[in-house]
Amino acid sequence: MAQHDGSYKNIFSYPQMVQQLLEGFVNQDWVADLDFSSLEKTSGHYVSDDLRERSDDMVWKARWRDTEVYIYLLLEFQSTPDYFMTVRVSNYVSLLYQDLIKSKVIKKGDKLPMVLPIVLHRGDELWDCVLDINELVVETAPELTHYKPSQRYLLIDVAAYENEALEAIHNIVSTLFQLENSSEDTAVDLINQLYNLVKNDDNDLQRALKLWVEFVLSQKLEGVQLEQAQTLGEVATMLANNRIPWTHRWLEEGKVEGKVEGKAEGVELGEKRMGIKLIIKLLKMRFGEIPEWVTLKVEKSTVKDIDLWSENIDYATSLEDVFK
Repeated sequence: MAQHDGSYKNIFSYPQMVQQLLEGFVNQDWVADLDFSSLEKTSGHYVSDDLRERSDDMVWKARWRDTEVYIYLLLEFQSTPDYFMTVRVSNYVSLLYQDLIKSKVIKKGDKLPMVLPIVLHRGDELWDCVLDINELVVETAPELTHYKPSQRYLLIDVAAYENEALEAIHNIVSTLFQLENSSEDTAVDLINQLYNLVKNDDNDLQRALKLWVEFVLSQKLEGVQLEQAQTLGEVATMLANNRIPWTHRWLEEGKVEGKVEGKAEGVELGEKRMGIKLIIKLLKMRFGEIPEWVTLKVEKSTVKDIDLWSENIDYATSLEDVFK
């Protein structure tokens, strides 16, 4: 997971990625007035009085009309939402202000700049924590209400987005999110889409995205070597030429699923379930929408049938050829 976190942080060290994140996932009017050409990455290394470091966040600044706005991007990969995130955010913003004061960017008599903390959550579980520290503080006497702290963060919870919503955004960032959660039958199209979106961009960004894609695919597929690919387009081509290794990988997953289900379902039933999903996906990928007779035939198949048909797909010129 540390390597995955690092690859994400590397990707969001490019200004166009921050711009696409804001334009695609922050549906607020002020974004239209940001001068994205002024986006500048600042130091993300702050040391508090007890010497604890916070060096893995992204801090950007940009012009908004006649003022500067700091965008504090926190990348959260933990699967369990952090109940006390508002406390952490308050601390990070305070450290940023402290750093600006110590470095004399902000002097006596100046106003502190606006800081927008964004929490980008990549976990599988929906984020259900409060967004303002004010909501964590107990209610007391009305006279004390004015002393309650207030610090809110803007949440981008990718798990809350349906695939259709990500497709509608249609930029580099949304394609990354789709690809990470994709199945093997959609990976090739998404990688080609990603390549088309970045092929005219900075070469360093293309390399960073290629490394991220290779890492994500290495977690999904075993035995597929992608190191020789020079571009994202070549990665997609190599994957398209390795459909059969994917097949055996999925069938192995079916065996594991069957073992987990135990006596109730049996190993063979687990294999068959995964096999049916597999062959339907591969048939659609190869021939488009499939007729009802094919679906019925697959549902009545055995694991041995599925294994044979999956090997026929690459060489078949018609649906009928697959089932010979």
